[in-house]
Amino acid sequence: MDDSNVIISLRSLSYAYTGYKRQQILDCADLHICQGELIALVAPSGSGKSTLLHIIGLLDKADKGQYFINGQEAPIPTSNHAARLRNQQFGFVFQFHHLISECHVLDNIAMPLLIQGKSKKNARKQAMQSLEILNLQHYAMRHINQLSGGEQQRIAILRALIHYPMLILADEPTGNLDPDNAELVFDLFVTYAKHQQSAVLIATHNYDLAKKCDRIITIAHRKIEIFDDKR
Repeated sequence: MDDSNVIISLRSLSYAYTGYKRQQILDCADLHICQGELIALVAPSGSGKSTLLHIIGLLDKADKGQYFINGQEAPIPTSNHAARLRNQQFGFVFQFHHLISECHVLDNIAMPLLIQGKSKKNARKQAMQSLEILNLQHYAMRHINQLSGGEQQRIAILRALIHYPMLILADEPTGNLDPDNAELVFDLFVTYAKHQQSAVLIATHNYDLAKKCDRIITIAHRKIEIFDDKR
């Protein structure tokens, strides 16, 4: 591994859920993510996949250990610095889309750019270009409730990629889709992310789709382990 390409580095990370009953989720876990690589995280439900993505995405904080982003110590999730990183350097895709039903497709995709302060005209122009890459420009003025589940998920992915993030985090993005739509969505990650040289970490139960990635990791015994490394 070329250390100069490492954008995310987790070292001896530990995290425990402290709800009704304390449960150790991660214990001295390590992970390195390099620019432009696609990683699938395949692990059983309840093993900590979402927790890991939330920690990496600065939505949650580990109890112990070190987390570095481009060689710099990660800020605490509640800080303004973390908010800027989430908006500028990370793209999030969730199983249930989280699209804004009151807005049409174009403004849903443009939303991260509008939050960054771009003009509506320029944000919409870039969103339309994003749609055109996938030949989806005819969806631009449709409302979200007019789209199928697979179409909504593709729009959610375009929204996550519109600002050219350093890292895309996808939590079970194909979990509610039929096999054909699941493959379309997964292929979108592979082709579009490689085109942008963004790193992608996808939590999924679908091993057949996961094999499209550069490597597959898992969470076992509260550690992050290599499941299949094809580099």
